[in-house]
Amino acid sequence: MTTDGRRAREVTDCLPQDSYAQCLKSRGLTGRWAEYHPVSHFWSLQWTATALCLAVGMAFVALSVWRMRRHPA
Repeated sequence: MTTDGRRAREVTDCLPQDSYAQCLKSRGLTGRWAEYHPVSHFWSLQWTATALCLAVGMAFVALSVWRMRRHPA
C-alpha cells in the first residue's frame, strides 16, 4: 500500500540481503494488502468447483462415447 492508501504493484526486485521493511520504505510503501474470501464462502466455493469439474468431466465422457459410436472398429 502506498502512503495515500492506494494499492501498488508487487515488490519483487528487492535483494535478499535487504530488509523487507527497508525495501518497502525506500519505494514509498507502507505495507502489504491481500484479498481473500471469508470463511463463510468456503463450502459454496467448494461445491461450485466440484460441480464445474463434474460437468467438464461428463462432457468429455459424452464426447468420447459419441466418437466411439460414430467410428466403428
